[in-house]
Amino acid sequence: METDAQGSSARLVTMNQIVAWNIAWYRHAAGMTQQQVAERLGWPHNKVSEAERSWDGKRTREFDAQMLADLAAVFGIPVVAFFLPPLDDAGADLWFRAPDGEPRTMTDLMWLAMHDNDDESPALDAYRQRFRVQALQYTDKGWPAEVERWFTIPGQAEAMADRAAALRARAAGSRDAAKLDEEMAAELEQAAARLK
Repeated sequence: METDAQGSSARLVTMNQIVAWNIAWYRHAAGMTQQQVAERLGWPHNKVSEAERSWDGKRTREFDAQMLADLAAVFGIPVVAFFLPPLDDAGADLWFRAPDGEPRTMTDLMWLAMHDNDDESPALDAYRQRFRVQALQYTDKGWPAEVERWFTIPGQAEAMADRAAALRARAAGSRDAAKLDEEMAAELEQAAARLK
């Protein structure tokens, strides 16, 4: 990848590297040592270390579905958590390669982890329907409220209020810019009429 005007370098990473970053991050978040994770999984200690170190890209480590399911159970997180974009990596602009070979942004990765409600495709529609049916079958009646609780973050109300204020300020600026554009357009039309 390239270096931008501010000097931060873009970094192309693999999905396996993203998983490796997340393994280390969730292990730290869980307050667990590599030894504790290894013991719970029945792994040698160096296997956890090896998995986490593959983030640097110098070593190749592939993670299979069983390993991800086992790690998710140990950390108490959903499997999709391993596919969330890494947090700011020392200013690096991270990209991953899509199946078509093109680099994609972490925004694109986030879309893969959780699609927008407006996204439509036959497979996505089938997934949504299947998810609804299986959520009802395999979870209790309080599950929708539990999902809502998962996404409620301490301090979220203040963050939302700050974001709303920022959006209102941007909207006001846009209105001011639109008014200025209208005035300039009117002046240009008047000037053009005088030249005819």
